[in-house]
Amino acid sequence: MGVASCSTSPRSRAPLAAEAVRRIDAIFDVQRSINGPPAEPRLALRQTHVAPLVTDLETWMRGARGTMSRHVEVAQGHGPHAPTLGYVQPVPR
Repeated sequence: MGVASCSTSPRSRAPLAAEAVRRIDAIFDVQRSINGPPAEPRLALRQTHVAPLVTDLETWMRGARGTMSRHVEVAQGHGPHAPTLGYVQPVPR
């Protein structure tokens, strides 16, 4: 479904989208700053600096979902029974 079919007005979605982008951009800022070192130091930096940002993002997303109509497509599938993001597990290489 496209954005136009969403049941909320673009004006009410924009602040949520802007905040989501701001939070995700902060995660990518840290990720960009730690590129280069060997894997072990990067993992430690991610656990120290990225993991709290991802936890905050997940908490914020769950709270933002509570402000949306249950009929809005993006609000579906993120309830208390939805899986966690799993960001603390290392990515296999």
